[in-house]
Amino acid sequence: PFEAVDADIKKKGFITVCNHMSTLDDPSIPGAIVPFPYYFSSNYTRWVTCAKDVCFRNKLIAEFLRTGMTLPIDRKGGKQQPVIDLLHHLSQTGKWVHLFPEGRGKADMTP
Repeated sequence: PFEAVDADIKKKGFITVCNHMSTLDDPSIPGAIVPFPYYFSSNYTRWVTCAKDVCFRNKLIAEFLRTGMTLPIDRKGGKQQPVIDLLHHLSQTGKWVHLFPEGRGKADMTP
């Protein structure tokens, strides 16, 4: 099934969205969606955001996250942030963008 949409994804890109249950959500979602042979190709790696005030306080961790295609976002910054424009551009140029709209974990999964 994944291979069937592969060519379409490369042309259009796509956006996936889900709520956080834990900090393991981000690394586990690609594993659930992308077949193993594709794991090590940047063409099938998602771009994701992480709160500036949480994930990007330490320079070493921030660089590690950037290498993993994670972008800093200001949770109180609204929709008019440069990172939002970048995510839109990435999705329009054949990239996978994943969003956690709530921005923090919620184990009970209530809306």
